[in-house]
Amino acid sequence: MAAEPTLAALEAELKERVDARGEVPVGVAEQLQREKGWGGRLLEVLALLTRDAERMGYLAGGRRPDEVATWLSVWHGSDLSLPEIELVVESGGWDPEPFVVLGRAGLLERLLRRPDGTVRRVRGELAGGWASDNLALADEAEILREVAKVLQDQEDAGAGG
Repeated sequence: MAAEPTLAALEAELKERVDARGEVPVGVAEQLQREKGWGGRLLEVLALLTRDAERMGYLAGGRRPDEVATWLSVWHGSDLSLPEIELVVESGGWDPEPFVVLGRAGLLERLLRRPDGTVRRVRGELAGGWASDNLALADEAEILREVAKVLQDQEDAGAGG
């Protein structure tokens, strides 16, 4: 079984592997897996965050090692599974907080996907982006209330998102 690095060890490696612009390279997680024999959830989440440059900049707030490590810690520390993180990312979400609440309440997939499996849109934007933008600082009750209202409105409209 592959050893899982600490966040500090991983951050140190990210700083050593920056490109000419001082940014973490795409695919760095796979490189670390090969070269260091590292594995585990921390590296799996890093692989999600660093899959491509656009995703890295969006999810980590930038591409510099400290930015990537900060948001890696946040995403890794969330109660979201890797498939749930992937769903949040696919739907435009950038902050795990409201999605943890939705996951516990059994509403995560329902908010983010329409019944046909496509990504839901809320008020013109991808559902994950809407939730991150509007609910990242909300308390649990407000998150659940707002999401229930959105889902009911879409059901009433027959739009499904």
